[in-house]
Amino acid sequence: IALHRIPELHALSWDTRGVLQVGSAVSLETMHRDARIRREWPAIADAFDAVGATRIRGMITVGGSVGPLIGGFDLPLALLALGARVRLAGPNGRRTETLQALFKARLQPGEIVTGIEVDPQAAQSNSSFFKFMPRGVLEIPTVSTSASVAVDAAGACTHARVVVGAVSFHPIILEPAALVGEPIDPTRARDAVRDIGAGPQPMGDVAGSGAYKSA
Repeated sequence: IALHRIPELHALSWDTRGVLQVGSAVSLETMHRDARIRREWPAIADAFDAVGATRIRGMITVGGSVGPLIGGFDLPLALLALGARVRLAGPNGRRTETLQALFKARLQPGEIVTGIEVDPQAAQSNSSFFKFMPRGVLEIPTVSTSASVAVDAAGACTHARVVVGAVSFHPIILEPAALVGEPIDPTRARDAVRDIGAGPQPMGDVAGSGAYKSA
């Protein structure tokens, strides 16, 4: 089976509603070079910047990054903050599922990722991605995080989502209700995400022990 011959898997486009649609065979470097993606979905751009060199991004595909459903990978964490969906195909046909749901249910036997979909962000919204690596070079992160926030015309928060990866088997997703309806400032934001520490017990790995990641 020559997957590289299927045009659908290499497509990168937007539909009439502005939904970003990317085939699973598209490389991260192709997305990284797209000015519209970098402008409209900053968390995705941040994640690509964190991946490393151009040569590395050129070898990694969207499907290869999303399909394994590994919480420590950069692109999936950014996509979770943005509420992205994943297109799938398998013996039972095609379906589209949220990435968040897939991390819980996993892929069905024989399924492959055919692409992703990301909705356009609200006019007064922003997103970001950051990962901490002790040595600051290409390696497994100790912890990585992404977030998306939207505010109304008065500056009050209307939506907030924070995603933390590389600390447990599944990404930790938090939508802090304490932020909604209030202006966002650094102190309020820090207080709103303190509950993340009460989530799943962090797993230790070569990037740090569970206790180190909790701290």
